[in-house]
Amino acid sequence: IDPSGIACSIRNKTADPISVNWNVVSYVDSSGDAHKVIHSGVRLVDKETPQTPTLIPPTARINETIFPTDYIVSGSSGPSQKALWPDTGYVSKDQSHLKNLEGSTFSVFMPIEIGGRPKNYSFVFRIVSVGY
Repeated sequence: IDPSGIACSIRNKTADPISVNWNVVSYVDSSGDAHKVIHSGVRLVDKETPQTPTLIPPTARINETIFPTDYIVSGSSGPSQKALWPDTGYVSKDQSHLKNLEGSTFSVFMPIEIGGRPKNYSFVFRIVSVGY
């Protein structure tokens, strides 16, 4: 988890192929708002284009990074990503406001199809401590 996205590794421990439909995966921010995501390999300019599902064969693993599409902004030099989190290396010297993040939660909602059957996963993260 860093300002440029949430990295994840998904291993298929089943005997059936599993499928991740990236068009229904969501990042849920600390306010409870859901955001559509893009994953590794998707160009920022294609953030609104439907994404091809990823098939994970039995016993295989994929490594992806997800990022909310509405954190992608257009600029004069093309699209760029706003930081997902405050980057303590690039904020003002007074970083005491970062303490407000402590105790907050965010999550990733990831429906996965296993053997043709959908299964919903929700990964919840709680910020315990902020160091600066």
